[in-house]
Amino acid sequence: MGDRRGWLAGGVLITERVPGEDRVRFFESGDALVWSVLAVVAVLVAVMLVLWDDRPRLILDESGMTLRGVGKGRTVRWDRLLPGGPPAPAGKVFAALVLSEQPTSPAGRPVPRQLAVGPLHVDRAFLAATVRHYVEHPEHRSAIGTAPELERLRAAVSGADS
Repeated sequence: MGDRRGWLAGGVLITERVPGEDRVRFFESGDALVWSVLAVVAVLVAVMLVLWDDRPRLILDESGMTLRGVGKGRTVRWDRLLPGGPPAPAGKVFAALVLSEQPTSPAGRPVPRQLAVGPLHVDRAFLAATVRHYVEHPEHRSAIGTAPELERLRAAVSGADS
């Protein structure tokens, strides 16, 4: 759908019928052509911004993970997740992380939540192991996003998978 939004720009150009002929031309009276071309450029820039913003992305930070895309976002806080999950992906198809959140009532059961990661281009086994690691090791969350933390995480996750 995103690649078909540019049709809006064509309707902004002002045209007129050529007298006595069976064709149209751009309306060239005064500043109309300049303004219509500027309007086309503005529409195309707006379309590009919308297309760029629609990319799905997963953001990990100190407080939790946020999945964004297609105009919506969902945040899951680290402190709401139970240790031990999510399970590693089984097989090639892995469209969602299955997260276990703490129960809302004292006697309640853990609440299963699915975080759709199918459209993301990520190593899903690494993602599942990363989530498990940060749930179980809150002391490492403050360094998320730094190069040393990424190297430490890779070493910890690869050591845990072996």
